[in-house]
Amino acid sequence: PGLAASKAPAPKARVFREPRKARDIEAMLDLYAAAARGGGAVLLSVVGGKLSEGINFKDALCRAVVMVGLPYADARDPEMQERMRYVGVAVARRQQPGAQAAADPRRLAQDFYQGLCLSAVNQ
Repeated sequence: PGLAASKAPAPKARVFREPRKARDIEAMLDLYAAAARGGGAVLLSVVGGKLSEGINFKDALCRAVVMVGLPYADARDPEMQERMRYVGVAVARRQQPGAQAAADPRRLAQDFYQGLCLSAVNQ
C-alpha cells in the first residue's frame, strides 16, 4: 500500500554558478544548456549580476526561479535616505488641494524603496 521505490538512482543535476569574469560567461552557458537539456542543471547567480540582463532562459533552460533574500538597497545610505526624503516630499507637494486624504511622505518614501527592490527582482 505505498509507492514502490524505484531501483534506478535519481539523476543528479549539475550545479553551475555565475562566473566571476565576463569572458567566461559564454562557455559556462553552453555547458549549462547542455546539462539542462540532458538531464538537469541548477544555475546560481546574483540579482543585478552578469546574468541578470540580456539572456533568455526559455523552455528547458529555466523551469523555476528561487529568490534567496531580496535585493533591498541599504536604507541607511545617505544617498538612499535623501532619495526617499525627496520622493516623499515631492509627491506630497504635488497632491491636489482639497484631496480626500493627504499622502503621507513616509509612506510614499517606503513605497519607493520597495519599488526599487521589486524592479531588481523583475529583471
